[in-house]
Amino acid sequence: MTLHEKENSRINFRRVKLLAAALAAVSLASLQMLSMPNSLKIDSTDSLDNTNNNIAHAAASVDQVGGRPVAIKLNYAHFVPLTNSSQSHQVKVVVVYSLTPSLIAKDRVQNAVMKVYAINGSLLKTTSFPDGLKLNSTGRVQLATTLSESTIRNVTASVLFTDSSKSANYSNILDVKLGLGQIIQP
Repeated sequence: MTLHEKENSRINFRRVKLLAAALAAVSLASLQMLSMPNSLKIDSTDSLDNTNNNIAHAAASVDQVGGRPVAIKLNYAHFVPLTNSSQSHQVKVVVVYSLTPSLIAKDRVQNAVMKVYAINGSLLKTTSFPDGLKLNSTGRVQLATTLSESTIRNVTASVLFTDSSKSANYSNILDVKLGLGQIIQP
């Protein structure tokens, strides 16, 4: 084998290694996308006629995300000390929701969950509606919890709509990063 043939063989081997690495990366990314909670879900499209006109304008700006039957958008959030205790802080998130025009979706979605995480990603608290909730085609939902750990200065509140057992995800996931004393009013 000549020097030129050896050099071409090394170049072809490098190309094969690069191609294999690229295919592995694409395969891994595809698997991650398929296992994401916001993967596409198709529901029937029967129409609903009832609306809540008080907040229809705000909810009309919510886009359906990821094929989920409920789209949620931040309306208000805060992470503030409670006035009666310097040791406790409240995390509150208010979302505006819009339900796809589907009778099936309206019957399935029966709760909202807020998980509060520390800056290092550890779960601090989970809150939801003990008796579930009844949805209109548009609306507003408030979730709040109290953290008694006074050293926490930054949190992420993660909100989503679920079924009654809180095991199925029926909305986009809304993550809100908050520092102590911060109020968000979009």
